[in-house]
Amino acid sequence: MVKPVFFVFALTLLTYGCDSQVNSESDQVALIQTDEVSYTLVPEGGGLATEISYSFENRTGGKVYLVNCNGQFGLHLERLEDGEWKTVWAPVLQECLSPPIVIDEESVFQSKVNVWGGFPESNVLPQFSDSVPAGTYRIVWNAALSSYQDDTFPFGSLIGLDHRISNVFEIRVE
Repeated sequence: MVKPVFFVFALTLLTYGCDSQVNSESDQVALIQTDEVSYTLVPEGGGLATEISYSFENRTGGKVYLVNCNGQFGLHLERLEDGEWKTVWAPVLQECLSPPIVIDEESVFQSKVNVWGGFPESNVLPQFSDSVPAGTYRIVWNAALSSYQDDTFPFGSLIGLDHRISNVFEIRVE
C-alpha cells in the first residue's frame, strides 16, 4: 500500500518535472521577488543578454546595508544543477567603496540585473559557466549586511542567506 505522504511527494516531483515554473511557498515569501517567472536570453554583442527586474521587501527586523561601488553591488546568479545551487554568472564590478545603500525596515528596494555573458572560453567577461545557460535560477546578494562600520573589515554581519536569495525563476535561450 502506498502511503499518502509518499504519493503527495511523488506527485510534487512529477509536477515539478512537468512544469519548470517553480512557485513554492518558500518562493512566495522570499524577500527578493523577480517581476517575472521566466526570462529569455537573446543574442547581443557576442554573448547572451536579458534584464531581470526585482524588488526586495525588507522584513528582516532591521535596516539592511548593501556594500557597493557607485551604486553597483555584488550579486550572482545560481542555477539548480542535480539538486544543488551552483554559481553560474556574476557581473564584473568596479572596485571602490561608496557609502552603503541603506534599506530601512519594512521598505521596498527595487533594482534590476542586466545579465550579459560571453560564452565559456571566449575572451570576454563576464561569462556563463557553460555553453547552454538555460535552467532554473535564483539571484543571491553577496554583501547585504545587518550593520555597517566603514572603518573595519568586514564592514558588518551578513543577513541570513534565506533573506539574500530570490524566488526561483527560469532562464531560456532564444
